[in-house]
Amino acid sequence: MEVKTTGATKLTYATALIGDYKKLLGKAAVAGSLGQRFNWLQGYLKVVHEFSDDEVERVGNLFMPDAKDCKGIKLLPTLVHDRKAGDPAAVVALDEVAAEIEKQGWGKQTIEPWSIAIEKLTECLVHLSNNGSTMP
Repeated sequence: MEVKTTGATKLTYATALIGDYKKLLGKAAVAGSLGQRFNWLQGYLKVVHEFSDDEVERVGNLFMPDAKDCKGIKLLPTLVHDRKAGDPAAVVALDEVAAEIEKQGWGKQTIEPWSIAIEKLTECLVHLSNNGSTMP
């Protein structure tokens, strides 16, 4: 899941999600690529949770170096915004993001865009940054 949050009236910031998925398979030298995350997860499961070699291999089989082969992975490009739930602008913005991610080689069935509408988003974020005890 990659998440972008915006309080802007235009949802153009959603396009920043496209680059996040471009980095996911680590075509450039990026720490935290999906391959590196799976390597870490396999080691963690083996050492901490004592997974057998067969179980660790099953986890590793979820990851493939090419996007088109990653069929066991669900991408959730998510835009948090303060427009109304179901706002057509959010749907259009996320549909465009999904189309661009699909051009990177990801299968359409692996991409599930999410739109999260939060009323008074900017006010909520400021409140959280000030360590507010309850939401406004």
